[in-house]
Amino acid sequence: MTLGEAMKTKIVTAFPDEPLRLVVYRMAETGLTRMPVVDRENPRKLVGMIALTDLLHARTRNLEEERRRERVLRLRLFPPHLKVAARR
Repeated sequence: MTLGEAMKTKIVTAFPDEPLRLVVYRMAETGLTRMPVVDRENPRKLVGMIALTDLLHARTRNLEEERRRERVLRLRLFPPHLKVAARR
């Protein structure tokens, strides 16, 4: 492919305000693991890059937060060694 041909191909991009789920789907469809993030109003303006590893880190953080919320906390009124003394 020549440089001229490469310049004519449509570049797959992401927008800063779109859900990460859509970016993951686009990566899966295209086989890309990185893509430029461009301004929605001005698609020629590069605002960043996003990589598959960034998405995996975000998902891992989300899973950790879910686990923390779902953790069951045990309620103990008295420590085990004080139960006998509390009954007297």
